[in-house]
Amino acid sequence: PSVIAAIFRQVIFRLETRRALYEDNRSRVRTVLADTVGLFAHPLITIRGDRFAELPGMLAHEEAQRLNLLTYINSPSGCVGKFILFMSHQWLAEKEPDPKHIHFKAIVDVLRQLSGAQGLRTSDIYVWLDYHSIPQLNSVSIGMGKVAILSLVNYAMYSKAMCIIAPDAHHENGQTCNFSTYMRRGWCRAEQAAYMLKNGFDNLYISDKSGLHLV
Repeated sequence: PSVIAAIFRQVIFRLETRRALYEDNRSRVRTVLADTVGLFAHPLITIRGDRFAELPGMLAHEEAQRLNLLTYINSPSGCVGKFILFMSHQWLAEKEPDPKHIHFKAIVDVLRQLSGAQGLRTSDIYVWLDYHSIPQLNSVSIGMGKVAILSLVNYAMYSKAMCIIAPDAHHENGQTCNFSTYMRRGWCRAEQAAYMLKNGFDNLYISDKSGLHLV
């Protein structure tokens, strides 16, 4: 799709590049990004970790907004001092991401483990997740939903950590979903690329059948 292609053109990055190459080029990349990436075209929208953990499951953006659960960050400067955790995952159904709450439970577990590892409270963690962070009504390919998607590069780069949620599961169509199928998704790879452009491998986690671990 053209939107995915646009994101890849923005990040201009190869995920298969070795770790050493990321480290060697990070300072140069940051200099380039300072000149090319500015204000968010659409706010970076999160839910505080403690509030997310109390939910029965993932909420669509509009429902989370109605319940006054969302925290809006309008610019990169607003990210300073906040532990923004970018959750990247493969949807398990066409119309909702997690009908059996498999990914939701994994995310709650990640919040608890990561808060301990980072010396934080869950209330100190701000969760970015596509379903509540991007407007869902009508179609995400139009209106503010599209603007938010085109801002994914910024959202990922200005996050303090990223976690790939990829436990063994099944899509509603019967397809097995895991880390291997996650890595075949264009959106998922674009999110990783954007995060790693600025942050390298720092605070890049995977939650899979082995549990939570660093990449």
